[in-house]
Amino acid sequence: MGTEERVALVTGANRGIGLEVTRRLAERGWTVLLGARSAAKGARAAAGLAPARVEVLELDVADDAAAANAGNVVLERHGRQSRFRAPRPPAEWCSMADAPAG
Repeated sequence: MGTEERVALVTGANRGIGLEVTRRLAERGWTVLLGARSAAKGARAAAGLAPARVEVLELDVADDAAAANAGNVVLERHGRQSRFRAPRPPAEWCSMADAPAG
């Protein structure tokens, strides 16, 4: 991808697998929109992550209008969205040696 900014929108990112995917993408230099139904919960989750790389986006994927709006927000903020499927992380993150403790 060269020096082009890589952008991902991760849904359900305020906890669990979505939060871990967000953390790992941010650590690898991606700009990540942390999608959460509650902006407050999203902000609490983002507080422990790379602040320059993580943006909170209030998003309820069960609401069609909210989901459509999320796409518009990504385009407005970043001009596009890089391809990424969440919450399934890339294969290199799935080895037992790389699994988080606990």
